[in-house]
Amino acid sequence: MNDTGKKTYYNSQKNIFDENFVNILNINRNNLIGLKPVKEAPYLNSFFQCLNQTELLKNYILNNKNINNNMMLSSELKIIFQKFSKQDEKIFDLHVFFKKISNVNNDYFQNLYKFLNFFIFQLHKELNSDLIQYNNFNFKHTCEIKSFKESIKNNNTKIDEIFQIIYEKAIQCSKKKIKYDYHFDSYKFLCFELSKSRFKCDEISLEDCVKFKREKGVFQKKEFCKLCNDDCYVLHFRRFLFSNVIIFIFSYDEKKNEYIKLNFKEQINLANYTKWEEDNNNKNKLIYNLYGVITLVKDNSGDKYISLCKNKENNNWYRIDDENIYYINDVKNDVFNYGKPLILFYNKD
Repeated sequence: MNDTGKKTYYNSQKNIFDENFVNILNINRNNLIGLKPVKEAPYLNSFFQCLNQTELLKNYILNNKNINNNMMLSSELKIIFQKFSKQDEKIFDLHVFFKKISNVNNDYFQNLYKFLNFFIFQLHKELNSDLIQYNNFNFKHTCEIKSFKESIKNNNTKIDEIFQIIYEKAIQCSKKKIKYDYHFDSYKFLCFELSKSRFKCDEISLEDCVKFKREKGVFQKKEFCKLCNDDCYVLHFRRFLFSNVIIFIFSYDEKKNEYIKLNFKEQINLANYTKWEEDNNNKNKLIYNLYGVITLVKDNSGDKYISLCKNKENNNWYRIDDENIYYINDVKNDVFNYGKPLILFYNKD
């Protein structure tokens, strides 16, 4: 490859819309379109750049004939995805989307986390007629099946199939070695506060964050057991059932200056954090690949949100800063050279 393609963003500042650079990298511009800044919601561009690489959601929205003008968010999202796909423009604007949604309730745009929460739940609400069956979870116990079906009764849309993370809780009797009291909670993403007071360290891996959330509150203590009708040591189990796309969100306590460095990989195996960890046949099915990162960069002009996205057409990484898009050769190095990760997007291998 020509040397131009090997230069990183922070060395060359090379804009990939330079025609020679595009030809060298053989870039498909469908997935590389800049966005004009939205001052009222500076994080918006980064979010939609990562969303544009979320193929399951993008294909579902674009091919969904049931989406109509009465659906506020999904209809606007379809327009945005169509603009990304048509390749008619090198740069387009999200102000129309912002104005339409903010007119309903401006509170959703206060920060990135509130908007993400609103965005996924609103899509689920608007598209709740597209129900799906959870056939990929093979439960062994009748009470477990019953509890699971009850918990997902109103949460089994196509949006859930893409994003939903289910958290299973159970208790096991130490005498009879039987689990009972199954309970399931659902999440659209996993949140972590990276602080020294919480983790007691200066650096932590993404896998350890997941392990911490899974094991927090998992303890063995003597209490009354329903199975043996006596006080015994019961073990509290907590396990995940992961979706096709996992969104990890990180927050930092700026006032206490307790910044912890997050050590993340481009590929992770989450088999050890699920209820299927004892089944080796399922381990290969829980490989997830990083495809999008939103970082926060602080400079004299204030907070700057930047996305780093993996182009599925050529598997190259790009730093997208509003209208400007740059090739990078080390996503992890780029994240920590310019800021810190706020959101990581992973999809199943």
